[in-house]
Amino acid sequence: MGQRAIRGEGDTRVNLKESIRFLEMANGFDPKNSKIINELASAHGMFAGYLISNEENGLIEYSIADALFGQAYELDPKFPQTPENWSVIKFYLGDFNEAKRLLNLAVGLGIVPNPAYAKMLAEKMQ
Repeated sequence: MGQRAIRGEGDTRVNLKESIRFLEMANGFDPKNSKIINELASAHGMFAGYLISNEENGLIEYSIADALFGQAYELDPKFPQTPENWSVIKFYLGDFNEAKRLLNLAVGLGIVPNPAYAKMLAEKMQ
């Protein structure tokens, strides 16, 4: 018998899809929980990044993440991680003005932005 895989090991694609599946289940049990929706959106964003890093199309996953962040924000506009994470999705979708607006919202809610991300966004705004 082989040793059972621990979290973080194994196939990244499978792990990300499983994360999405479990978060979708959690969302089904509590569809008005903005934090679960935020995590689900983040998982779709991570899966999009994974696909792109493997020269696959991640646009659908970014679009799903974008819509989910919109839902999460509508449910709880005071949860600072939602506009922070949503900003990154908007960045990768090429909507730099909206990415900046969302990052500013997150900062207003107490988030200290990742300096590397803030610099990349500022460079796109020039």
